[in-house]
Amino acid sequence: MTDVTTLVGRGASRFMLTYNPEQADASYGQLIVRATDATLIPDVAARLNRKLPA
Repeated sequence: MTDVTTLVGRGASRFMLTYNPEQADASYGQLIVRATDATLIPDVAARLNRKLPA
């Protein structure tokens, strides 16, 4: 991983990513993780899902 961006309360601005951002909500959090190799993503996602609470 090269970079991690955290967002709390809402998603990233639409101009940053091509997705539909979440509406503002104090209970919402998002991590944007940049990988050096796409093959690393499934393992990192699985590890984060095990470590972070729902």
